[in-house]
Amino acid sequence: MSLRKVTAKTAAFSLVIVAVLTTIIAVFSNAFSEFTYYGKVPDRIWQLRPVDWRAQPACQDPHNWVVYNSPSLYALLALVSAWDDVEVKVINITAKQLIAQATLKSMQPLYLLLRNGTFFKVVASRPITVQLLNYNQTPQFPLALLPPTLHTFYYSVDGTYVGKEFVFVATQGSLTATDYTILAVEPAEITVERDDGQSFSLKLDANGYKYITLSPFRVYRVRSSGNIMVMSGAIPGIGAYETTCFAIPSVQGGFTGTYFLTRAFKAIEWGWDKIRDYGFRVLATGETKIELYDLETQNKVGEYVVPAEGGVTLRPNAYSIALVSEKPVTFMFMHNGSIEIENAGMGGGYYCGYPRSTMFLLLKPGEDTMMQIPSNASVEVYFFAKEDTEVVIDDTLRIRVGADAPYLFAMPGIHKVRSDKEALVQINMWPRYPPEQGLWFSGYIIPPLESANLKPNVSITLPGVKAPTAYYYAAFGAGAVIGVAIALLVMRRRKKEKIS
Repeated sequence: MSLRKVTAKTAAFSLVIVAVLTTIIAVFSNAFSEFTYYGKVPDRIWQLRPVDWRAQPACQDPHNWVVYNSPSLYALLALVSAWDDVEVKVINITAKQLIAQATLKSMQPLYLLLRNGTFFKVVASRPITVQLLNYNQTPQFPLALLPPTLHTFYYSVDGTYVGKEFVFVATQGSLTATDYTILAVEPAEITVERDDGQSFSLKLDANGYKYITLSPFRVYRVRSSGNIMVMSGAIPGIGAYETTCFAIPSVQGGFTGTYFLTRAFKAIEWGWDKIRDYGFRVLATGETKIELYDLETQNKVGEYVVPAEGGVTLRPNAYSIALVSEKPVTFMFMHNGSIEIENAGMGGGYYCGYPRSTMFLLLKPGEDTMMQIPSNASVEVYFFAKEDTEVVIDDTLRIRVGADAPYLFAMPGIHKVRSDKEALVQINMWPRYPPEQGLWFSGYIIPPLESANLKPNVSITLPGVKAPTAYYYAAFGAGAVIGVAIALLVMRRRKKEKIS
């Protein structure tokens, strides 16, 4: 049975409950009284490079490596809200000290410098955008230093990766590069507005995409008539020195799903680096068939079978792609950690590169999630939770993650992970060689724990199909959401009765 037929079977039932769930979503999204974000500022914020990174012997001799990016003592935490009067607190969870407390106004960012190694927690009264950046000063115009380009997806104002409105601080390391990508889940008329009122508009069909340029450290509000996704960062080919990693959220919500959209890489002059140990990685708990589509042509460009509790690596030649799966999968762009890259001069041998990662993903309670930890690199993997949480790894290892007490895990390889409550995973990775190497990261958008159970209200159209193929709603499941909504309504009614 084709994936189109499998997906279409859910449409009839979904249409029956659309009216009920549309009302319930509004109730459910207001159920959280606060939104919680966690993270750790890397300890070793510096970068070593060989004297001549093009020379193969230099890669093998640690005495030929020099400091390229000097050690930094701070990283920048940027907080921005879509609304006025949003209360936020930033807490050092190791010292149990309040770092900052503020009331955010719409599109007016709060910048904080955090010391290396700081474990922090952000608590906000509404969903906000929380960005961790490798930037050691508070931004002031004119900029003395351009920020790094983040390789990440952005949250909508609803706390999901798919939505119709996004507010964030733009951070790209070039004034002219098209480092931002808008991916249309549904047909969309989109307006991109800067904090000074300048704006531009574009129109996309379902499964369309557009690369755009945004000004660094300006706040943007992206509004759309249909559901979209926003991401930043480009994938390197032959000749690029650095490579980073990022997790690709499912269109249905969270990081495990059956439909994904993302920017990819299409060769103009040089293509994918054949030596660099990187690519899109698809992981599955059970054997499943996947299909890959080129969003430029809307054509299928590949079919693959993902083994149970294993994965496949994809290197599609396309500007942007859609991934469709029969069963839930996890989708990431990963580098396994080795420093070898292809000789851009085509003279044989290899050059030296720099893989790195500071990426985050969420664990939904009771759901198996596959993740990959690079096996040829130095790694730190932290689990965060706001209440005592049990995490089971590979069905055998049980760990207890305490409230505001990050748990360090560093076993490389592919793992199946399940938690009994919402949990956040941060994966830090940097080269193992030379031993003194540091983590010169770019940064990431940190998701709120509470969004692990949220699913956006979207209609999905498979590439090459004109009509919506299936419907997914912000729910644990129809019955569960109805139960939650009724409980919330009863609680509110009782509260009103007590007050009166």
